[in-house]
Amino acid sequence: MYTLHVRRRLAATTGALLLATGAVLTGASPVAAAGPAPRVEARNGPVLEVVSTETSLTAPATARPGPVTFRSSTTHEGSGWVGLARAHEDGTTSFLGGVVNHPGRPGLFTTTLTPGEYVLFDYLYTQGGAEPRERRLTVSGPVSGTTPKPTATIVSREVPGKGPRFTVTGKLRAGAPIRFTNELPGQYNEAVLFPLPANVTRAELQAFFDAADEGEPVEAPFDTSLGLGSLPLSTDRSQVFQVPLERGRHVLVTWVRDSSGHLLAKQGQFEIVDVC
Repeated sequence: MYTLHVRRRLAATTGALLLATGAVLTGASPVAAAGPAPRVEARNGPVLEVVSTETSLTAPATARPGPVTFRSSTTHEGSGWVGLARAHEDGTTSFLGGVVNHPGRPGLFTTTLTPGEYVLFDYLYTQGGAEPRERRLTVSGPVSGTTPKPTATIVSREVPGKGPRFTVTGKLRAGAPIRFTNELPGQYNEAVLFPLPANVTRAELQAFFDAADEGEPVEAPFDTSLGLGSLPLSTDRSQVFQVPLERGRHVLVTWVRDSSGHLLAKQGQFEIVDVC
């Protein structure tokens, strides 16, 4: 079965990602109550709807090659982190993004697809014995679609002498398109943004990630339930995503672990950023 190979790869991907739900944390520091979510609008043509509920996942069965935009929404907090993947004949799997979202706060992601078979799947249904929730997507026909113009670009890369790092260029704007590119060799990665209290320092964040890396029960210095951003991309993959970020101070985080089992964030891959 095509999707079985993808599922096997997911086991190595989702454990660290699900840390962002707060399941292994003892608590989180409060932040200001969120106001109305910034409106997220697609500006590049047709959008394919992906809708999650407590009991179902509705997704398109077909798409055209070229830039394809998906709108991902959920009505249930325990579902709806829908990612896109493609298995290859050589036994590898490409992770092609998706968005971390929440009820009432949908997100968009645009990725360029070539003809073939893909799987849309819910990361929150890949562990703990849950029945996998996935839909097959067939891409065929003439090329169509356009990619929205991002106001900022996030790149995940290896910096000599320092390790994995995020670089951010342009301006992160509330509700605006953001490009995320993963350049880490042989390492899938994500980019998730969390509102950050004004008094939290980089040193405090580093101490938290150090403890989390060891699996210690520790209180996070930010609310880990409020993340919005990009689901994992394989090496040399890119997507443009739009999520309803609030204006203000954020921490840009990855919960992914490297091949030795250590959090990339422990190695310094997190950044304090401002959303305007």
